[in-house]
Amino acid sequence: MASLEQALSSMTSGVKVFVVQFNPIVGDIEQNLRSILAAVERGKEGFADLILFPELALTGYPPEDLLLLPDFLTQVEIALCQMLPHSFGVEVVLGLPRRVLGEKGLANSAVWIANGEVVGYFDKQRLPTYDVFDERRYFEPGTTPFVRKVRGVSFGVTICEDVWDENDGMISYRQNPLQQLLLLQPDVVLNLSASPYHIGKEERRFAIFQKAAHTVQAPLLFCNQVGANDGLIFEGGSFLMDSRGVLTQAPAFVEADFWVTLPFLGNATECILAPDPMERLAEALVLGIKDYVRKTGFERVCLGLSGGIDSAVVACLAQLALGKERVFAFYMPSRFSSKESGEDARELADQLGIYLQELSIEEPFQSYLRALAPCLSSSFGLTEQNLQARVRGTLLMAFANQWGMLLLNTSNKSEAAMGYATLYGDLAGAFGAIGDLLKTDVYRLGRWLQKIYGSIPERVFQKAPSAELAEGQKDSDTLPDYTVLDLILKAYLEEGKIEKNIAEEVGVSDAFVGNILSKLRAQEYKRRQSPFSLRVTKRSFSFGWRFPVVQRYNPLKFV
Repeated sequence: MASLEQALSSMTSGVKVFVVQFNPIVGDIEQNLRSILAAVERGKEGFADLILFPELALTGYPPEDLLLLPDFLTQVEIALCQMLPHSFGVEVVLGLPRRVLGEKGLANSAVWIANGEVVGYFDKQRLPTYDVFDERRYFEPGTTPFVRKVRGVSFGVTICEDVWDENDGMISYRQNPLQQLLLLQPDVVLNLSASPYHIGKEERRFAIFQKAAHTVQAPLLFCNQVGANDGLIFEGGSFLMDSRGVLTQAPAFVEADFWVTLPFLGNATECILAPDPMERLAEALVLGIKDYVRKTGFERVCLGLSGGIDSAVVACLAQLALGKERVFAFYMPSRFSSKESGEDARELADQLGIYLQELSIEEPFQSYLRALAPCLSSSFGLTEQNLQARVRGTLLMAFANQWGMLLLNTSNKSEAAMGYATLYGDLAGAFGAIGDLLKTDVYRLGRWLQKIYGSIPERVFQKAPSAELAEGQKDSDTLPDYTVLDLILKAYLEEGKIEKNIAEEVGVSDAFVGNILSKLRAQEYKRRQSPFSLRVTKRSFSFGWRFPVVQRYNPLKFV
């Protein structure tokens, strides 16, 4: 296998590639075009030979059913025409959708522009339709490779999934773009991507791209979108890689101008991952909160601050994302709220420097009890517990409406799985900041935030989790210990293991696991009515999870 230096030894001179890792807004073609043209000018000022943008850069990824609107595609075509005069003196490779022949009538394309003209197109061949992706709903797969020389350097073009020959067995493809390119022997393979983040994704991406570089016998230049669109977070982290490892890499979770000169004279290194995955996770969630708020046109957020770990972590992330002046917290005690919860909420707010208002829910709760007295039983039960949560949800939404704020939901994935949450109560909110994190992961992230910023009171980690909706209530009254529950949920939801294997691995009975998973399936109706969450795991309930509400599947029926 030839080294990068050997593979590029025939080049006439260095080729400067300007990789634009930018943050588009889905559907805002006018603003995206302005950002693209500004980047082209920066590239020209730096004497770039080639400027590379991410997948579907002009529209943002994923545009979803905007692609079905004829006027949307017309705007794309007009924007492309407006780009052409800016390509004199430089070559530009840009991701966009384009009309083609075929059943779908649309392709996910890379357009190559030079000297005021469209030189050619490459249409994405492998269209992912699994997990968070649904590209076969919109696009026709391409069939033809594309290679072009710039100052003696031969560049092949691929788009994201085209180099991912490992997809956990979820789909197989007829075309192999890398094998096609191998026959054409490009010096470098460009990869325009919108590759979303999840925990552990970076390591897997490095391994796949290293393997792809070996297959095509050429280095790969990966240009990734950055930013969050709805619940998907894109970390950027663009890089140049050959079969030996990473040659150079752009920063993650920020827009960046990334210059690569070919041939690259540095040495390959082993893929260097973030020293602490919690740091990476925090960066992702901060970006997700910041972009959702910014791109939806809000300036301020609010949340309920209970004195527990979930709301504490969300408050910390929101403050990091938006600044203390834009985060407003409300502590709403009930007759069952402990003195310690109030103290912890106040201490946290003081440490973060955010606004905190205290408002007891006792009076409106009593009003509900009086109004419902003819219907309620004499004993205090689930109805009364849920009423308290719904009073809090109503008050939080009223604050959000009155002051033009966006309400952050503070529920976690373990609660969503078990239905341990109240519809129209603690499930209120625009989106879930930590809704894709299991409870034990929330604690781990909280510990990291405490270590780095020192904002979360130590007692928050020590006290038993409780909704404080009844006298002496603890989460453990209803749920298994989170350390056991989360192992089961992770194995089932994220690793796809079957019940028997989970039971053996966790050290519990088959019946215990079966009961947990039966409860999980029975709570789908709640999850359908819950706010979506920022996706940070391989499988979130908001993206990539599609199960019917009405169903009676029994996994043990024919075993």
